[in-house]
Amino acid sequence: AWQSLHMQPPGFTMLLKFSDGLGASGNWFWLVLLLLATIAGLWMVGDIVWTLTGNLRWAVGAGLLAALLPGTLYYALWVFYTTLTAFLLTLMVWGMVRGLVRRSLIGWILAALSVIPLFLLRSTYVWPVLVVWLLTVVILVWRRGQGLVVSAKWIVTAASLLAVVCIAVVQSATWVAYGVMTQSSWGYENAAKAVMTQLTEQEQTLVARGDACLEQVLAAGVFEPIDAYPTCAREGAVLDRAHGSALLEAEYWASGYPNMNTLDRLALSDQWRTWVTQAVIDNPAAVARIPFPNLETQERGTIVRFLWPSSWYWLLDANVAKGGMLASGWILLFSWVPVVGLGGILLGLWGSRTFWPVRDPRRIAFRIGSSVVLVVTIAYLFLETGENERFRVEIDWLIIALGAVGWLVWSRRTRELPEDQGEPMGLSSSRR
Repeated sequence: AWQSLHMQPPGFTMLLKFSDGLGASGNWFWLVLLLLATIAGLWMVGDIVWTLTGNLRWAVGAGLLAALLPGTLYYALWVFYTTLTAFLLTLMVWGMVRGLVRRSLIGWILAALSVIPLFLLRSTYVWPVLVVWLLTVVILVWRRGQGLVVSAKWIVTAASLLAVVCIAVVQSATWVAYGVMTQSSWGYENAAKAVMTQLTEQEQTLVARGDACLEQVLAAGVFEPIDAYPTCAREGAVLDRAHGSALLEAEYWASGYPNMNTLDRLALSDQWRTWVTQAVIDNPAAVARIPFPNLETQERGTIVRFLWPSSWYWLLDANVAKGGMLASGWILLFSWVPVVGLGGILLGLWGSRTFWPVRDPRRIAFRIGSSVVLVVTIAYLFLETGENERFRVEIDWLIIALGAVGWLVWSRRTRELPEDQGEPMGLSSSRR
């Protein structure tokens, strides 16, 4: 696994290799892992709402809503990293919320250390984004970590530094061995797929500038089996010492499914990088148009894909089909959640300006958590097209938790409400 760090993603590859070694028990390993991650994630959704609002009804309601989402079930029953990513993203924000509001040392530590498995499990989160998060955690601990002794602050700083070192070591190894800046051999191919949605076939060909190899790569299209591409496309500068692993050399798995992480595919990424760079230079506006529908290319845009009803993802079609009309009705019934949740976050950010005192830790925690959701959402809209619906499932829980807080803030900011009994952290206690 260490020799295959560019496999997308390396941490997931390591888990698959481990579960394969368990034989028939590997199924139970994944069932227990995904079940525990789901249960913990749903509990954290409710606890985020409870911690920021003190409203038990809304906290329980948010947790139940997250549990009832069709994506929560369908993606938890699919052996992939979607549910694990959702858990880790929720853990990051939950730890920060607990650390700021409850003054929890464990919360701060989890907010920092959860970055390590997220970096390994989900290669889309490239290291600069996670380093910025770790820097934010350290700044918050030292500037807003009231109630923590100096030694506790140093512990959180050390945990953050450990995460940065892990990211640096793994990313450096990937750079030295494979010459790539992310934990993925698909990065530029994903980017090419997104840019192509805004360019006609003629415009795509013009970007190749008459390069015979690029033209053949374009003719094959993205994410085809490696033997669909000409030899020249696979002659990248991959070092000899990167060889020696069946995970990197086998073009097809035993199941017959093509291996999308071979050394040849890593070399192919050089061609996609060249094409994407030239496409962006020639058509800079095409990048800005990626989220929006394009009638000329008959592309519906990543915003529509992102907000599309959860679980109608092509790899889950068989599971959804088994539910028939009941499954389709279930999916449509909850299709409003992302729009309403994101709307609540935006309204909450506006209302939080006057609802909480400036230095109230709940205000800071809500704003930072909401910013994480919005930044990740925007990144998902530009990174790729085709899997945006699955990407949204990874932050559905945070959309629900912070959206619920936002709607509650907005609904109470302009009217006085009696303070709820037994809610020492209630919203009404913080009003001016």
